[in-house]
Amino acid sequence: MLWLNEAQRYFDGANGEKTAAELRALLEQQPGVAAVATMWTDPHWRTLTAQGVPGDPHGQARALLTGPSTRRIHVAAELSEQDIDRWAVLAQAQSEDHRLFNALVAGVRDGRVIQQLSGGPELLTAYLDGPGAFFTHGEHALITASLDARRFGHLTPIPAGLLAEAADGALAHHRHSPDPDWAEEALHALSTGTRTDGSRTDIRNTLTALTALRSRSGAAATYDPAEYLDQHIRALHADRRGSPSLWAALRTHTTEPDDLGRLFMTAKALGMRKQAVHIGCRVVLAGPSLAPAHIVGLLTGLVDPHEHGSTWIAAHADLTDGYCTARLLESLLEGGKEQALTILLNRDLVSKVDFTTSHSRRLLYVLQQAGANQVAVAAGNRIAAEADLTNPFDVGWLLKSLHELGAEEAVATLLNRDPVAQVDLTNPNDVAELLTALHEVGAQQAVTALLDRDPVAHANLTDPFHSSTLLRALQAADATQAVDALALRAATEADLSNTSDIAWLLKLLHKLDAEEAMATLINRDPVAQVDLTNPKDVAELLTTLHEVGAQQAVTALLDRDPVAHANLTDPFYSSTLLRALARVGAAKAFATAARRCAAEADLTVDRMFVTALVDVLRAAGVDQAVDVVSRRLQDPTRTALEPYDPCPYGREADGRDAMPWTWSDIPVPDHGATA
Repeated sequence: MLWLNEAQRYFDGANGEKTAAELRALLEQQPGVAAVATMWTDPHWRTLTAQGVPGDPHGQARALLTGPSTRRIHVAAELSEQDIDRWAVLAQAQSEDHRLFNALVAGVRDGRVIQQLSGGPELLTAYLDGPGAFFTHGEHALITASLDARRFGHLTPIPAGLLAEAADGALAHHRHSPDPDWAEEALHALSTGTRTDGSRTDIRNTLTALTALRSRSGAAATYDPAEYLDQHIRALHADRRGSPSLWAALRTHTTEPDDLGRLFMTAKALGMRKQAVHIGCRVVLAGPSLAPAHIVGLLTGLVDPHEHGSTWIAAHADLTDGYCTARLLESLLEGGKEQALTILLNRDLVSKVDFTTSHSRRLLYVLQQAGANQVAVAAGNRIAAEADLTNPFDVGWLLKSLHELGAEEAVATLLNRDPVAQVDLTNPNDVAELLTALHEVGAQQAVTALLDRDPVAHANLTDPFHSSTLLRALQAADATQAVDALALRAATEADLSNTSDIAWLLKLLHKLDAEEAMATLINRDPVAQVDLTNPKDVAELLTTLHEVGAQQAVTALLDRDPVAHANLTDPFYSSTLLRALARVGAAKAFATAARRCAAEADLTVDRMFVTALVDVLRAAGVDQAVDVVSRRLQDPTRTALEPYDPCPYGREADGRDAMPWTWSDIPVPDHGATA
């Protein structure tokens, strides 16, 4: 039995993927082994199981946490009535342990029994009472520094020096201690619960604000803030930027590459451009990441007039990850950084990039955009020989790109690896991409082999848009039987909740003359499920039903009175609904919608959208509604758009406009700075 408390510590960071993969293999291959782990849903579970993240940084952790060997047990924030009843039985059975009963009495009203047991609410209150109450000014500053550091992305245990520097800088001058070791003493008190004078810093001698962690006995301690505080203060302090001394301490003391990357992105999101560039330079030297691309975007001509910063990044960025390298190339292209682009292309990136990942296809595209065709062909040859062939979308996209590049040798190499036999057929959109690509490159034998695998039988057809994509690809391949089978299955199995995609599928079925499938889909009554608050979805479905001749369904949709339910603040979507109502001849509904649009539309958005609304109203001869819009446009009290941030140098940590700075003000680290 393995006990993994705060399991995110094991699965995040540099060794997280390796740990997750090894644990997954152990659980799947070794009978009798079990592991019990705990972690918060937000942010840890969501972060580790998220899909679609560039680079898929937590693929192994996601496979472990969501795989067949794992059973997820949700622990509710509040206990239900049934849970409380069971707690009472347990408390009675464990009568010698009064903590269960005391927690039940304290939390029976709101169900927060577990928090009462752990002392979380009391700890939160003690912190929110501010400095000088439960915690001293110095202690409170240390806790705040730990919570802000964690909130901004420093997820590994926090060094004492970082907390001491950040807290000391945040204290008022008259609060500074004459003792140079004050922070060490306060950290010891916060993590053990006892001050030197014997008074307590913990809750009921149990829950401390900080936890001290040591690699071995006698080693210097690092610190984690209490998880309960972290969870609640994130929301309460969401609009706070941290103190200048905290950011200075983060720059000085943070060494973990993953922490640096998260801190860089936080500083960038807060508009602290100089801070972001300062931290980002250390991220550049720490390994492959998207930081180089983001930094180039921050280095405008104002702060990097001679491209010294961009050329430094191009010369030092790690090129192992194809996606990150592609994004860097894109940034250099978009910024017109010719010197830096030349330096990067001259680094023989083809020999450095790992082309086994699916994201390397983006690099091929960007190389073509940069006019580096020779490098692109060399990259294409490697990708064709090394790329993973299990994802049909990636294989299809790659085939098209190689063909457009004229790299026919690479196309032949890829086809000789028989991708058709390896691809996963469950995603109809991905299969469609591969089928279309094979058709375009003239690989008819591979097209036949793919159809022989019967992709229609394997496809998950709940997504109507993806089903439509595969239908078009099968039609282009003249696979008539497969088209008929797919049309009927898609009509039967499509998820009706996505109104826009259902409308798209209906149009295609009508175009294919798939009458039986179209009747099946309409008989499933998509009208009853459309969200009437969304005028765009209502308009699309209404127009489509009219085009395919489903007049009974049109009437049913109008009978639900969509105009009364629609949110008509968006002038563009509102004009779309008005056009649809006019097209189906719903004069009464059109008149009502016109009056509402004129009075409720948000006129502070792009003037083009407002013009579209006025054009529809004027074309329909609804002069009164046009007059209402005109008067509102002239109203000086209407809300104006918030102006764009005029500060070209970003913001300081305290929120003020940053003073002018250039690349020469950034202390560029050495290669060993993050080792």
